[in-house]
Amino acid sequence: MLRVVGAEGTSEYAAAVALGDMIADALPQVRDNPQHQVVVVANAKCHGQRTRDIDVLLLARFAPGVSVRRTLPFTGPLGRAGPPSRIEVRSLALVIEVKDHRPQDVRFVGTRVEVYYADGWKDASEQNDKQVHAVRRYLAYHRLPAPYLTGLLWLRNVPDAALPPRPHSLLGTPLSWELLVNVVAQLAPPVEAEGTWLLEADDASRGWSSLLQIGELFTKVLQPTRLDRLRMERATQRGADIDALVPTLGQRLLILRGRGGTGKTMRLIQVAHRLSTDQGARVLILTYNRALVADVRRLLTILGIPDDITGGTIRIQTVHSFLYALLTALGVTAVPDESFLDRYEELKDEALALLGEGALTRADLDSLLSRDQDTFDWEYVLVDEGQDWPANERDLLFQLYPFSRVAVADGIDQLVRSAAPINWRQHLASHQAQVVALRCSLRMKAGLARFATAMARNLGLLADEWEPNEELPGGYVLVVDGPYLRDRSLHERLLQQNADDRNQPVDMLFCVPPDMVITGRDGEARSTPAAVFEQWGYPTWDGASDRVRDGYPTDVAQLRIVQYESCRGLEGWIVVNFALDRFYVAKRAQGAAAPAEPGMLTGDASAADRYAARWLMIPLTRAMDTLVIQLDQGASPVRSALEAAAAECGDYVEWIITR
Repeated sequence: MLRVVGAEGTSEYAAAVALGDMIADALPQVRDNPQHQVVVVANAKCHGQRTRDIDVLLLARFAPGVSVRRTLPFTGPLGRAGPPSRIEVRSLALVIEVKDHRPQDVRFVGTRVEVYYADGWKDASEQNDKQVHAVRRYLAYHRLPAPYLTGLLWLRNVPDAALPPRPHSLLGTPLSWELLVNVVAQLAPPVEAEGTWLLEADDASRGWSSLLQIGELFTKVLQPTRLDRLRMERATQRGADIDALVPTLGQRLLILRGRGGTGKTMRLIQVAHRLSTDQGARVLILTYNRALVADVRRLLTILGIPDDITGGTIRIQTVHSFLYALLTALGVTAVPDESFLDRYEELKDEALALLGEGALTRADLDSLLSRDQDTFDWEYVLVDEGQDWPANERDLLFQLYPFSRVAVADGIDQLVRSAAPINWRQHLASHQAQVVALRCSLRMKAGLARFATAMARNLGLLADEWEPNEELPGGYVLVVDGPYLRDRSLHERLLQQNADDRNQPVDMLFCVPPDMVITGRDGEARSTPAAVFEQWGYPTWDGASDRVRDGYPTDVAQLRIVQYESCRGLEGWIVVNFALDRFYVAKRAQGAAAPAEPGMLTGDASAADRYAARWLMIPLTRAMDTLVIQLDQGASPVRSALEAAAAECGDYVEWIITR
């Protein structure tokens, strides 16, 4: 059976159809015979990977008897060149990058390929290499055994005779089934068996099931929920506020200041989308939160934002991974460097010293930008949660990119990585930066915004106040005094409420403290709620697991779970905060051990209280409609604040006891 799947009307789909027709013309028996399985996927997605888009993925397993003439020389694994004159093909796994450029817009550097776009030459071979690695990582993420993957670059408008001498991974035109197999054989030499060369990308003992599982994985469509569609509308909307923000970039540093829930991250996405679609710009969004990286990647996938080397793309990644790549490229650290995180501050300061002393020059940085375009060639850089950046990270960023090409989301008082907020305008004149104040809650319904203000005030954060958005009336708070996971009826009540509001389970968000994360015998961390939910029969996306956190939910039935430390920037229609009082205790202890705030004495109890309270306001502002707060302890500052806030907002606060 031969199937071609993918989004019709694209150049990638046209290439996939041409590839399928070529195979069917050479092997008519493949088209309808279930003994042969061939799937050609156009625009395959490696959901959650940094390189997400695969132009064409070909997966094939043939019954015995499919062979071609050997027309290209190759050496087998034992160094034997053959005399067998035929290659029998049992299975193939090809990752194909497709380029339709004219011959004059293609140049060869050895056997590698660069193609010309409006903003210059791009390394297409490097892109194909990254696609192969992305497919391999994606299969590992889903715990599927990876076949031997062969990367190919198909230049559909370049004559085969114009390609460099083989062997290499390049295909031109015309392309035949025989030539394709011979090129693959040169790159992945077959084994000699029974007088023929046997080409096999997958273990035959796995049978059809392994290949079919992989095919199903890459043909799965990411289904948007109602809230996804709402976020898509918000990300792509055109209004006066975004119209006013976009022209600032390129002229001044743009700073968006607001408290949690006022739309800082979404405005960054809106600005990035406008720059990408209107200007064809390459935009990088940096954050330190891996769970937020996964969440935004999911949104970008649904929006159809490409991630290839052509213009008009948006990438989000953690600042740690970006700076690791930068420090490695500058020669400050090695690859791999297991001590990187331990020496992180030292390495950043060392890089700044080299730049300050002239050991690294502007020419070195420009060379870096041109040498690794996929990593560093960005026209705009947008920084999320910029108030938490150390000064040396800010200074490194401004060494690499002009400050006028940077936008910063500044969350007031939402400090996690540092004791005091950074001043992004420290070395700039007043006219070189524009600050936009965001006061109105865009995430929380009006009642939740009032409740958040009441909680902040009763936790001692007197300056924290959210302006309710009266266009979003409503909001509901449920305090669960006692266990949540003991009786599934409460959980099912919330699931039903979520469904009644026309949402999917993935639109909910569950936040857990560190002591609700356990490490199993296999060494993998997972949250207690995930274990219980799955026992109850509910699929989960457990962000407490390192393996899971780098991806994102691909099934609308999955329940999203993250640790409190990873919830910033995320949102849910219903948000359940497990053991919020225990989380407060843990953060208060952390705050007491931290360096004193500027102007405060070491060991100041009120500073530790403020530190814990600021942390609490992050999960308390994640909900859009319903906020659930579960308590595990008796008397505590959190309980006292909740009782006071419930008294103020009693019309929409329910308190139930489950002990």
